Amino acid sequence: MEQFVVILILLLMILISYIFEKNLYNPLFVFLMLFFVITILSSLQLYGMLPFSSKPYWIILIGCLGYFVGYVFFRLSRNRKIKLFGNQTMNNYTFNDKLIKCINILLLIFYAATAIRVFISMRNYDLDYSSMRTLYANGTKEEQVRLIFGSSFLQTLELLFFKPMLFSMLSITITRIFTKMKFDKQSLITLITLLLNVAVNFSRIVLVQIAFCTLITYFTFGNKFNKEEKIKIKKVFKKYIVPGIMIFLVLFIYISHARQSNRSNSLSFDEELYSYLFFL
Repeated sequence: MEQFVVILILLLMILISYIFEKNLYNPLFVFLMLFFVITILSSLQLYGMLPFSSKPYWIILIGCLGYFVGYVFFRLSRNRKIKLFGNQTMNNYTFNDKLIKCINILLLIFYAATAIRVFISMRNYDLDYSSMRTLYANGTKEEQVRLIFGSSFLQTLELLFFKPMLFSMLSITITRIFTKMKFDKQSLITLITLLLNVAVNFSRIVLVQIAFCTLITYFTFGNKFNKEEKIKIKKVFKKYIVPGIMIFLVLFIYISHARQSNRSNSLSFDEELYSYLFFL
C-alpha cells in the first residue's frame, strides 16, 4: 500500500514537472523519474530480493517532495533576464573562471593524495578492489581513516565538501564545453579528478554521471545552436565524446568485474543492473 501511495504521488509530481517545463530533460523531471523507476522496481522484488519496511519509501517521498518544492520555488522566483537595448533581453549565464580554477586544483590535490594512499594501503595490506570498495562503503570509521583518508577531518571534508563540489564541477565543466565549444585545461583537470575519485571509492556512478550530464546538456543547448556551432559540436563528439564513451565502457566493465573479485556467487549483468539502482 505504501509503495502505491508513493508511486502515485511521484507520478503526479512528474506530470506537473512536464507541464511546468514542457520538456523531458529538465532537472526536476529527471530527478523524479529516477526515483519513480527505483520505487517501481523495488516493489517488484525481483531476483529473490528480500522484503523490507516501508520506511525507505517514505524517505524517498519526503526527499522528492523537498526537491519538488525547492525547484518550483526557485523556478518561479529567479530573475535571469538582463536588459540590453530597448526592450530586448537575453539569458545571462556566467562562470567565475578564477574560482573554478581554484576549486579544480584543490579537488585534484585532494583526490590525487587520497588515491595514492588507497593504492599504498592495497599494496601494504594485500587488499583487492572489491575489499577496498567494501571498506569505503561499509567499513568502520577507523578502517576508513587508516586505509583511505588518513584523518577523520579529511574524511568529513570529503563527505561534506569535496564530493558535492566534484559533482557540481562536473555539471559546470560539461556546460563550459558546450558553451565554449572546446575542451580546455580546466575541463581536463575535472576529468582527471573524476577518474581519481573512481580510483578512491571504486564507484561507477561518476562514469554514469559524465554520460548523463553530457546528454542532458546537449538536449538543453541543442535547440540554440546555429549550423556552424552544430558542425563544431560534431567535431567535439568525434574527437572527445566518442573516445570518452569507449573509455567509459571499458572502465565500467572493469570496475564491475573488480568489485566482485572476492565473491563466490557473482551477480549476472541483469541482476547487477537491477540491484545497482538501489545502491548508486
